[in-house]
Amino acid sequence: MNKHDPCHLQYDNSNTTLKDLLFPTLSIETTKVILTPQNFDDISQLCSSLYQTIPSLKDAKFKGHLQQLDPIDGLKLSTAHMMIRGGGVLLMPGGDILRMANNIVKLKQLQEYVTEQQQQHENGVKRNKPFTVVTVSMDDFLTDPIQFITTYLTFLTGDNYEQHLCPNEGAKVCQKRMKSIAKSFEQSYNNIKGVGQKHVTTGKHENRAELLEALRGDGLFGPILDRIELLVEEALEESRDSSRK
Repeated sequence: MNKHDPCHLQYDNSNTTLKDLLFPTLSIETTKVILTPQNFDDISQLCSSLYQTIPSLKDAKFKGHLQQLDPIDGLKLSTAHMMIRGGGVLLMPGGDILRMANNIVKLKQLQEYVTEQQQQHENGVKRNKPFTVVTVSMDDFLTDPIQFITTYLTFLTGDNYEQHLCPNEGAKVCQKRMKSIAKSFEQSYNNIKGVGQKHVTTGKHENRAELLEALRGDGLFGPILDRIELLVEEALEESRDSSRK
């Protein structure tokens, strides 16, 4: 926040940008076009028009802009940063929103590919290569940290979770072990935010509804974010359906 340029496209020590990495994936018709390369360029231009273009902010870094820009312009700059910003060896933040969408699309494609391979036969025997994708939501964690971690651990360890967590100790002991691990995560979270308090980023701005409406109604960001939201909700619902089965 104090050092990097939110509009910087290239990865460290490379001319590669997120645009190079995410397209054509995010603009393929079969994946419900998320955005076009032109949309990406438009976001980049918007970012550049907001960053260090005001005389009082010509030497300011990202944090200074978020503190001094008009709130809606600051939100637009931050959203652009979370869409187009490249990274590097130091894992500079940015680009998370589009990378998230890309991950969902590519993992779905991989899952479909593996399913096709399962239907092929090798030496007359059906091949079995299970490939499971679980999409998790921060909202689910905030609602019930223990259940969230328990579900996540079960996914990580698979059907043989007893073998991984507590070999030779029995199912009941293993269930207690898993609950204990989940409880420790909940405790760590409560220590950070305070027991009984809201999430650390919740309720800090009274104009949240106004800002959200401005972003949703924006001609550039609104449609893109709507499509990404739908993509995420579909992935979450598929994961919830799988867990219920």
